[in-house]
Amino acid sequence: MDRIKVFDARLEYGRKFLQSETECSLSDYMRLADADEAVVISNELFWLPPQRSIDIVNERTASAPGAWGVYLLLPALAGEMLSVETLAVGFAEHRIAGFTLGNEQYGVPCHPLMLRDELSACETLHIPLFYHRSGALSFEFLCAIMEKHPRLIVVLSVDEEWPNARKVYPLMKAYDNIHLCLSEHVWMGAVDDLARLFGAHRLLYSSSFPRRYSGGTVLMIQNADISQAEKNAIFYGNMKRLAGGVRP
Repeated sequence: MDRIKVFDARLEYGRKFLQSETECSLSDYMRLADADEAVVISNELFWLPPQRSIDIVNERTASAPGAWGVYLLLPALAGEMLSVETLAVGFAEHRIAGFTLGNEQYGVPCHPLMLRDELSACETLHIPLFYHRSGALSFEFLCAIMEKHPRLIVVLSVDEEWPNARKVYPLMKAYDNIHLCLSEHVWMGAVDDLARLFGAHRLLYSSSFPRRYSGGTVLMIQNADISQAEKNAIFYGNMKRLAGGVRP
């Protein structure tokens, strides 16, 4: 079987709070995850001073061909972060795929009003928001965001498996711009069902490496009753389109 080319929509890397530096370079890490390209969520985003985390993300994307970073999204009025419009100017240079949230870690209330200007800018500039649902962050918060910003592109990953279809399917139906990472949706027929209901163009290969093993997701996509063109889009094309669609 020929090797499958993948663009991993969620790969976690870096130093966690009070832990030592990783011994593996990002390029080696991507090889372990078997990813040609990957959106890398740096652990430092959630505990270092926000501006310092930007430097780390930029250094990592520069050191690893095929790596795409994300920045933290915080209220720019507080002075910790530059505006979305200012940061977006450097997205192409630093291979930045979008923003992610750190509401829990930085004590920002889970209400769209707190990030109204930032989310509006992301919506206008076609900047994806990588939303990882875990802990206090909820689907209610995501629904509130989408009601206020219906054209916002969201890459959704969920920290639980079956029966999350009860929660995810209504979201996918209600909001056309939600794209789903598949690493937490490994059950028989999931890809067939999701592609039939919402379109293969909204499904993204992801590994959530190293928390999860990517083999199950690969087999699930490979064995799905969809066309090879749709499988190729899920493995690589869809994330490439989203990451390359930012228009500062």
